[in-house]
Amino acid sequence: MSEDTKDLNEEQLIDSVEATEENIIENEVIDEQTEATEVDSEENAEVVEEVEEPKTAEEIIADLELSSLRQRADFDNFRKRSIRDQDDARQRGKISVLEDVLPVYDTFKMAMQATQMENVNLDMIVQGMNMIQNMFVKAMDDMGVVDIDARDKKFDPNMHEATSESFSEDVKEGDVLSQTRCGYKLGERLLRPAMVVVSKGAEPEEVDEIIESEEA
Repeated sequence: MSEDTKDLNEEQLIDSVEATEENIIENEVIDEQTEATEVDSEENAEVVEEVEEPKTAEEIIADLELSSLRQRADFDNFRKRSIRDQDDARQRGKISVLEDVLPVYDTFKMAMQATQMENVNLDMIVQGMNMIQNMFVKAMDDMGVVDIDARDKKFDPNMHEATSESFSEDVKEGDVLSQTRCGYKLGERLLRPAMVVVSKGAEPEEVDEIIESEEA
């Protein structure tokens, strides 16, 4: 065999091998694309199948009942938590007030014990009572409690509670004649109205004449 023939056969063999390798690679790529297409088709089929299968009435009712139970449980937990928070706030409020009042109560007990001692000094008792009153005033001031002094004021049903009415030559009708119990406010909130007697104004002269004629 000549050298030219030998070289030609080797080139043909190489070309054949390269062509075979290219065909194999192309077939592998085609197979991968085919598999990917099949997977996508299966996934799309599953999605379509899920969309095309609506829930039954029993399943919908079961879901609604479960959702209702969860909402009721959440609301019940919220209600219990709110009650607990309110109780805690009330307890904190009581503790804050007692911290201011307890020293006054201690002083009052000491004053009461002093009244049981021999040779009680009335002036010392009065001084003790004044001290207690001042402590009460300070405690109430610290809490923001304000007295409602209704004396010589026009009757205000929002702040005063009328216990009776009485004629007066000095106080005009509708004004407070006297105060029988002090009222209190906490800021702008009414704690207790002042109990008052309201003036009816001057007594009519006709009434005096009738009384005088009856007495005669």
